[in-house]
Amino acid sequence: MNQQCRVRYIHELFRSNPDLFNHKLVPEIKTKGQSRVVATLPLNNHNIYGEAVLFINEKLDENGHIEEYHYGWELSQRKKPIGKSTRHITAFGKQDHPKPPHQVSTNPYHHHHVPGDIVPRKATSVKDLETVVAIIREYIVRHEEYNENHSF
Repeated sequence: MNQQCRVRYIHELFRSNPDLFNHKLVPEIKTKGQSRVVATLPLNNHNIYGEAVLFINEKLDENGHIEEYHYGWELSQRKKPIGKSTRHITAFGKQDHPKPPHQVSTNPYHHHHVPGDIVPRKATSVKDLETVVAIIREYIVRHEEYNENHSF
């Protein structure tokens, strides 16, 4: 039940943001196992990155709260498969990384800030999907290039 509520929420997020999401393409939003919600939402084309997506992977606890997540702005794989690091533009995560070199001061919240390299992480104040959507919207609407020195 909690997963289905989250699926509906993500679908509504997609539907209500035509300035960010490409409504000519169909979003993929589904449940996975007993606790995960996974989505690929097509973004409007960007003059630098072209066709890209917002990838969502959330793990819900038994009460429907988001226990872990990964929200990634990635190049689209709709036309051909692309390796995980190659398609990475930027991402935000909430997963515990208690040991260096991946630990950050905001553990478990972190920002995968280097385009093309999913390993490096830095501290972030971003703690929810709505903030990620607002950040990506600025880049998409203004057609600005993301830079690894940008901090959130």
